[in-house]
Amino acid sequence: MEEAARTSTMRTRTSIFFLVMAAAWVTSCAGPQVVLTRTPSAPAPPAWLGMVPEDPVTLYFVGSCSSADTLEAARTRAMDHALAEIATYLGTTIESLIRERSTDRRDTFEHQITARTAARVLGATVADHYYVTIHRQENHVAVCRYEYHVLLSYAREAAQTELARRRKEETAETEMAATLYRQADKLAAGRELLEAGKLLKQAQKKLQSLSTTVGIAPAGFGSAADLHLAVNRLQENVTGSLRSAAFVDASQPPEPAFQTALKAPVLEAGYRTSATPFFRIESDVTLTSGGQALNAAVVLISGEVRAIRLRDKATLVTLPVQSKGFHRDPKRAAQQAAATGGKKVGAELAERLRALE
Repeated sequence: MEEAARTSTMRTRTSIFFLVMAAAWVTSCAGPQVVLTRTPSAPAPPAWLGMVPEDPVTLYFVGSCSSADTLEAARTRAMDHALAEIATYLGTTIESLIRERSTDRRDTFEHQITARTAARVLGATVADHYYVTIHRQENHVAVCRYEYHVLLSYAREAAQTELARRRKEETAETEMAATLYRQADKLAAGRELLEAGKLLKQAQKKLQSLSTTVGIAPAGFGSAADLHLAVNRLQENVTGSLRSAAFVDASQPPEPAFQTALKAPVLEAGYRTSATPFFRIESDVTLTSGGQALNAAVVLISGEVRAIRLRDKATLVTLPVQSKGFHRDPKRAAQQAAATGGKKVGAELAERLRALE
């Protein structure tokens, strides 16, 4: 009887063991258990999340961050977003740096927000905020993410003052761009193309910084947009003239293989040959025998290439030429030296010419 009871107990324990193992197996086959919990900072989302408030004396801007590792990171991204909205409204770039007043005992981030301290950011004030803590539990691993929304207020009077200041500044910039254009036009007429190009780049930079060309009409132009078109058109003409060249072979005897190799990278860089060139690209090279090496003839090419501005005969670029050619046939070795040397110095010349523009 006692033996039968012991056997029954063992069978019960074995059954329980297999039931536990089966439950564990079923659980493991079911995949990871994921639980998401959203804990908002307020019982209900604020109304301004659905519609930005309108007020006769205050402008409102909403910034959001959908997900961040920390609450502070989420808040910073939301603030950046709201500031970008203000920047778009004002037509200028607003720095997204938040400067908080330091105290003997620095308050925590959460306290600063909840207390509605005057967290002013370049004229904007935090009017309200709302965030959600998203807790994700997957088996034994827990991760928290944060969603954040902020409402910034900005006084309409301050906005109008900033807009007026910006418009005055942009009008002055446009007038300066017009002055630069007129100076560049005179220089271009006198073939002082490099100088004209530099002034036009300055004018383009000023015009590109404008938030709008509407309502700004510099002297001599119907609008800032018309000035922009004129600057771009003159820049195209100046650049086209700047990139006109004539190639002159001053070598004795002439080296046509070198000239061909020299021209290729220069033309590929956007330069062109012209009957009325801005530059004269002059080469003066000499081929000499370098003896023999491993049963091959060695030919050396040396000399220089110069880019000369025709308006005043000024030499703007001078480059040395130094290269070698190897071949059993001395003529082939000479061709190799000329081709290699011309291609190398041509690429460097094109780079130096573009740097002058």
